[in-house]
Amino acid sequence: DKNDNINNNNQDKNDNINNNNNSKTTKSVFALVSETLKFCSIIDQVIELTPTAKKDFLNVSKYLIYIVLYDFLFGKKQISGGGILKKKILNNKTQLLSSVVRLKIKAKARTDLELLPLHLRNTIKLPKYIRVNSIKIDIDTVFTSLQQSFPEAQYDELFPNFLITLPNDSDLHENKLILNGSIVIQDKASCIPAVVLNPSQNSFVIDTCAAPGNKTSHLAAIMNNTGRIFAFEKDSKRVIILRKTIQRTGVTNILDNNLKYIII
Repeated sequence: DKNDNINNNNQDKNDNINNNNNSKTTKSVFALVSETLKFCSIIDQVIELTPTAKKDFLNVSKYLIYIVLYDFLFGKKQISGGGILKKKILNNKTQLLSSVVRLKIKAKARTDLELLPLHLRNTIKLPKYIRVNSIKIDIDTVFTSLQQSFPEAQYDELFPNFLITLPNDSDLHENKLILNGSIVIQDKASCIPAVVLNPSQNSFVIDTCAAPGNKTSHLAAIMNNTGRIFAFEKDSKRVIILRKTIQRTGVTNILDNNLKYIII
């Protein structure tokens, strides 16, 4: 039993490490793709002004070209990894950089950012939404706790009874309230279905696409952990995530099933 406990603890630690690494990778990829999309039209102009590069890039995926050229010309100013595309870009390095300079001169831009249209220079960042899990804690206690680390914390205007907003870049991965299931990072739009349904206590509810479990656990909180929620998920791997969410958030009224369809 002692060895089993040690193994389980080690597995939990490894899961946390893997989840944190996956989260960081996902954030990095999302940021790279988002910034690349902003500069796609600029990259097209750079290629048009660089005939030798345009010819060399003919048989290369345009999406890969966008990503790598963004990172080289406007991002990290270097090329990560290797491969034939890296060789083609380095062969045209001087001409590509010269084309960027020419574009800046034409646009009277002092920085890379000033090459972009005005509506792309300062994009609006949505806040990070924190749903308070009323099964475990009340919103005022959470708000007081979060304000100590995030003075900008606010009660959401539309759902002040369960939703708190934080700055978009707030890091909560190691926050004890996240780890113990007292709060859930959940988009505002994702909270609406449970609010609209608004099941009363002791209701019977069916969730036919339940993983990862944020909406399902929100339903459980509204029902005060009474009644029964039948949570269906066809993907067996996502069922594992669903069960972890249920356990972490302290939900006890959910019956989860790994079934593709249900017949009533």
